[in-house]
Amino acid sequence: MPTAYPEALGFRSFARANAAASLDEQRALVAGGTQGIGAGIALRYALAGAEVWLIGRSRERGDAVVQKLQQASQEYQRRSGKAAHTSGAKEHVFFSADLADAREITRVVEEVRQKAGEKGIDWIVQTQGGPPTGTFRENAAGGYEQRFAVQCLSRFGIAAQLAAAGVVKAGIILVAAPGSGGNKAVDVEDLDFAKARQTGEWKSGVFGLLAQGARQSSVLDSVSQTLAERHPALRIAHVFPGLCKTNALANAGGPQVVQWLADTFGGIVMNKPGVGGFAEVPFYLAATAEGRQLMQSGQANLFSPGLRRYELSPNVRELSVREKIWERLSAALR
Repeated sequence: MPTAYPEALGFRSFARANAAASLDEQRALVAGGTQGIGAGIALRYALAGAEVWLIGRSRERGDAVVQKLQQASQEYQRRSGKAAHTSGAKEHVFFSADLADAREITRVVEEVRQKAGEKGIDWIVQTQGGPPTGTFRENAAGGYEQRFAVQCLSRFGIAAQLAAAGVVKAGIILVAAPGSGGNKAVDVEDLDFAKARQTGEWKSGVFGLLAQGARQSSVLDSVSQTLAERHPALRIAHVFPGLCKTNALANAGGPQVVQWLADTFGGIVMNKPGVGGFAEVPFYLAATAEGRQLMQSGQANLFSPGLRRYELSPNVRELSVREKIWERLSAALR
């Protein structure tokens, strides 16, 4: 079995390994690609010749990232010595969708599927959502709690529906928090704690934050494992980005003191999310032979930022639990 890079080597080691890698003629879909980690990953793929499609809520931010991707494609052509007509013009595309809305998830999946055609999409990278906040936000679109809908339901819907339609050709990478769901049984009838909130069992603040984080990890581990089992020809990974300096916490409405600490000391203790930083990790998995070999078929590949392998969250190791989670999420999109 290939070994991962030691964590201590950092992202610069991946950047060196990625330097000569190319994704020319390949297409990547990055959900949550209009800012932060997602925008950094999208740019890294475009700099290697890939055509990149984005899913996000803000048309303004999406158009701005698309412009940067076009510039990155020009840079790729310049560095590789290829004219646009020899490597193919890259059509970077933005798809607008509110991923807290189940109807929007299904709509944008169909829009992507139709545009992808027979060529399909080589890689899907999902970064939408963000860290748990310990708060419960009612979802105006109905269905699951708003943060859970974006973090878990939309990731499931995009991956499961496009994989089932045969659109995905190479693999799917979820960027979240693998392997940290713990031993506590998952209440598959209350994945987002809505019922717990109604009965008064829900606790906000730090306790809620920890509960949300563990639950989201369990659900995404479960989704990753089921995807791998149902589509063994695809490479499936669930990767932890570590602490990256982005606006994700502020966007999520996290505790102000935590936001202040991140703003004040983030440049010192937090990772760079883009090119030369964490973006090199999902790129390494997709673009290098060594990275692809790390991803075993038929099982979820759960990784640390340095690609140290994690175990599946204990509370979703039972097949019956994973099947119930899959069915519950599927029902929300019908």
